[in-house]
Amino acid sequence: MKSPFPGVDPYLEQHWGDIHTRLIAYLSDQISDQLPRDLQARVEESKPPTQRHIEIVDVNSGHRVVTAIELLSPANKQEGSGRMAYRRKQREYLEAGVNLVEIDLIRTGTFIVAAPESGIPWQKRTPYIVCIRRSYRPDQAEIISVALEQAVPNFRIPLRHTDPDIVLRIQPLLDDCYRRGRYASIDYSKAPRPKLDDKAAAWASELIIARKQ
Repeated sequence: MKSPFPGVDPYLEQHWGDIHTRLIAYLSDQISDQLPRDLQARVEESKPPTQRHIEIVDVNSGHRVVTAIELLSPANKQEGSGRMAYRRKQREYLEAGVNLVEIDLIRTGTFIVAAPESGIPWQKRTPYIVCIRRSYRPDQAEIISVALEQAVPNFRIPLRHTDPDIVLRIQPLLDDCYRRGRYASIDYSKAPRPKLDDKAAAWASELIIARKQ
């Protein structure tokens, strides 16, 4: 059974440890299927606490990191050592000329992606966001806004300058997380954590009621 929500199911956030682990593995497989033969997608860990992310490395250049894909977690976005460690990692990637792709599909915490929040028009300030920093455009950030009411759109991520972009299709993978994790058992009679605002809560209630009919 599919989630009643067309995009990111806000009820999955309280199970983010499981969703994050599944989604990282699914993303790595999807990326690997599109890469040139001399690039590899690897699931890596960083601390504190343990956070998994994906690095695309160039086999012929001493496994140099070409692109890093970060799927954000609450520890990255809340005040504390996890947020400070993530900020350091952001700087290290950008200073090393690594393409950085940040995928924020949680509402917990505050803005953290590698782009100035003040530069994002209010129309694009949605609960979820993707930020892409290309190494050959160090002063620019591509922002993909994802509203609660929409499916996560497909988007392109960079590799080496000589390679065409590859496409990430996250929504089908989220659907797989929901199905394989058997999250149809979620109790939708309760409010998600964090809670939705009144307008979003009313919209979500309509979806949940329609699912029961």
